Amino acid sequence: MDIFIVPGSLEIINAFSFLSEKYPKKYNAFLILGCIVEGETEHYKYVARESIKNVIEIAKNKKIPLGMGIITVSETIQGLERSGGKMGNRGEQAASSMLEMLRLKETVKEI
Repeated sequence: MDIFIVPGSLEIINAFSFLSEKYPKKYNAFLILGCIVEGETEHYKYVARESIKNVIEIAKNKKIPLGMGIITVSETIQGLERSGGKMGNRGEQAASSMLEMLRLKETVKEI
């Protein structure tokens, strides 16, 4: 497993695009995690929409098993609550989804 940290949510798109070139030789699946915090404007909505849309498009076009865990929050405490606090763990759920999609892909390959 390799972990890559990028400076912002829009940068996730390029990072995933670069890394997707290593699929399937180096990587079997990808888990994308990010947290976009609402600011004073509605800019965060556009950032989230574009980040999620483009990551899904890359995964779809290359048929990459993907776990998507990009969340939006109004304040930092909500992010903490959704990453292992009282609201569950969105990262854990995304990782589980990624593994299920990888299993599904392997099952379909064998049919």
